[in-house]
Amino acid sequence: MAPMGDDPVTDVNRTRLWLNDATSQVLANGLDLLGVSAPERM
Repeated sequence: MAPMGDDPVTDVNRTRLWLNDATSQVLANGLDLLGVSAPERM
């Protein structure tokens, strides 16, 4: 089995990364509205 870093980037990978970024932004906005601070990383 090849290392994960050698696999080509596909549309599915790009979509998952976009969804991850969008989810992060939505959570940050929601927590900000509630006045709760969020950690940089989990």
